[in-house]
Amino acid sequence: MPFASRSSRSSTPAFGLLHGPRGIAAIALAVGLLLAGGAARAADTYWLPGTSASQWSTAGNWSNGVPGSTTNALTGTAGMDAILGAGAQAKTLYIQGPIGGQSTLSSGTLTLSDQLWINITSGSTEATTVPLRLYDAGSAPVSVTANNVTLAADPGSQGGILLDSQPGGSVSLAATDSITIGYDGDGSFVRNAPVFGNAHGTSSITADTIKVSVTASAGNIDYNRIETTNAGQTVTAANLQLGIAGRNAVATAEAGSWSIGTTVLGVESTAAGNQLTVSHGGTFTNSGAFTVGVNGSNNFVNVGFNGVGGSAGALRMTGPNDLVIGSGTAGQNNSFNVNRAGSTLSVNGNVVVGVDGSNNEFRVTADASASSGGARLGVNAGSSGNIASGSGASWTMNGFVRVGDKGSDNQLIVDGGTVTLTGVGKNLYVGYDKSASWNGVGAVNGGTLSVKAAGADLVVSGNVTGTGANSTNNYVVAYLGGVIDANRTLVGDGGQIWGYFGTIKGGYHRGRRRGDHARSFARYEPHLHRQRRPVERRHVRRDDRRPEEFHRRRRHAHARRLLRARAHRHH
Repeated sequence: MPFASRSSRSSTPAFGLLHGPRGIAAIALAVGLLLAGGAARAADTYWLPGTSASQWSTAGNWSNGVPGSTTNALTGTAGMDAILGAGAQAKTLYIQGPIGGQSTLSSGTLTLSDQLWINITSGSTEATTVPLRLYDAGSAPVSVTANNVTLAADPGSQGGILLDSQPGGSVSLAATDSITIGYDGDGSFVRNAPVFGNAHGTSSITADTIKVSVTASAGNIDYNRIETTNAGQTVTAANLQLGIAGRNAVATAEAGSWSIGTTVLGVESTAAGNQLTVSHGGTFTNSGAFTVGVNGSNNFVNVGFNGVGGSAGALRMTGPNDLVIGSGTAGQNNSFNVNRAGSTLSVNGNVVVGVDGSNNEFRVTADASASSGGARLGVNAGSSGNIASGSGASWTMNGFVRVGDKGSDNQLIVDGGTVTLTGVGKNLYVGYDKSASWNGVGAVNGGTLSVKAAGADLVVSGNVTGTGANSTNNYVVAYLGGVIDANRTLVGDGGQIWGYFGTIKGGYHRGRRRGDHARSFARYEPHLHRQRRPVERRHVRRDDRRPEEFHRRRRHAHARRLLRARAHRHH
């Protein structure tokens, strides 16, 4: 029998608590079988082999009659090809095959009072996954609703769902609780067909929570993914969790429209390589929190991309929440990238790069555009090496900007693009707290940083909060055609400004802070007058002239060393 032992669970449904931890589900199943004995088996019914493209409602297609809302429906290893009709139902539908093929549900509605469960030992890559196809040829909609949908609950198991909606068709998958893709397996998916660019119908995926790569062993061999591939396809969820403890969870909004409440990538320290891509005109709307790397590392988001067949996308955060990249101490080397002309990012809150995490990055490149409330880099002491950059693109902010809030060695780089602060009275701080040192802002390769809103200043080493000694070696640089245009540049203890073939505009003031606002600095001393205009040519090493040092993440460490070396010369 399919529920004879724990060791056979890869081909066996564990009914009742399958959406919870597998150990609890197995215990509940074992207790239920001991108490119910043969009665539990009598409540199950199997789709009979050889019944191809047949009616769900025909009793002869089932081993124990047509399933009802309290009956578990199972396929054998040959799978199933069922025409649903109106009002098809079961407690749990458990798909067991066919290996090397697919099961199909077409034309009608199916309501599952518990869940849809696909957990087949077919391999460990997406190429070996056995999908359940929800198929509408163009005139017969298909709808499947369950409390939970679980794909690949065990190591070495897989499961897939293909929403195949041909022109004029409509297919939907809905879970009142959760859709889990790769609880503990690899190569599982929920995706749409036809592929991008082909004629297609509409489809929808709806759940309270969508979870991809849940345990630490999930996604270690191949990706677990959810994706849309064409316009007219939608994904709606209160929560999207990519990589809870697992790896290689992928969400792809290739065309289509996604509406999500809260999005998180890389929750636990083992969660790495998880990714979200919005491209080919896809839109991703997020109404709540959005975090890339809670305690996970090397997780990333791409809004648009510049590779072969690259295209634009749009991501909008409609609530007041911040976009956070690198939250916990272990949240390192995570990135958020807005790429390609036509790609847009809109954030009402701040772009926060490194709360406690280090070496995280936010980039706007290649004629893309971004807008946000403000920005904070290196929020807490110990958060270092975080970078925000605009490279050949535009980024507009209407709030305060702190490059090095309490953290050190963080950078904002404007490389050939524009970064503009529009908030009235909202300063840009380079080193906010006394603990914040070695933070920098640089405009390079014709890039322009503008701080021209009324009452807004550029403040270097603000020393606004904290105790003890003031910060050191915070700097502002105009380099290789870069322009920094501020109402005033206020330089406190531990701060410096300098240029090399660049321009710094506006008034300059230097001195210790007096009062609560940086405007109380004394006037800048005349012996530093050369920093008020483009600096004369001087002999430099060849490496110092290479603007590409500012382009890519792998070269930013070298850029920081260059900036520090020149800062020392002009201190």
